Amino acid sequence: MDAARAGTAFPLYRRMRAAAADLDKSLSFGLHFDFAPDADLSQMRGHARNLALVIHRNVQAALSAGIEDVPGAQHLLLQAGRFAQELTGTVESIQRRVLEIEVNAPHDPWSATWAGRLLAVAARLIPPERRRDFIEDQCGNLEMVESRREWARYMLGLLAQMPEIALAALGGGDREYGSP
Repeated sequence: MDAARAGTAFPLYRRMRAAAADLDKSLSFGLHFDFAPDADLSQMRGHARNLALVIHRNVQAALSAGIEDVPGAQHLLLQAGRFAQELTGTVESIQRRVLEIEVNAPHDPWSATWAGRLLAVAARLIPPERRRDFIEDQCGNLEMVESRREWARYMLGLLAQMPEIALAALGGGDREYGSP
């Protein structure tokens, strides 16, 4: 291989490796949901991750093949391109499904209060399938408190104990979380 071809190939290889790494980062962020996904959405998410893995492996194999095996590397890159098109379609399906779920999600009355919104942020430590019940329970408990001092103490206690509450929610189906 001549030096001119090798000099132009190296930056291309570096860009391809960076693009594959960016794809992995984007998917890890984009496939995280704030709710427990249903079976179809979980399957689509798994398919998207598998496609990303195959794309990544094809690109790595093409880059490892070297300039000497240009037809083999081109074939691997064409395959990666076809899988990337399928990944795009899968991500679009996921996006449509998530929008459907968000539109059909019930309105949360507690989201109109700042205490409910604060609890919603703190409750992100709790598994998604248990989060809504936790927030509703705690907002109900806060409604029952009569004095501002008790209310503030209860709220601060909840926020301070969120890691322990989250561990209890993760660890047990029957263990109760809640009142600090």
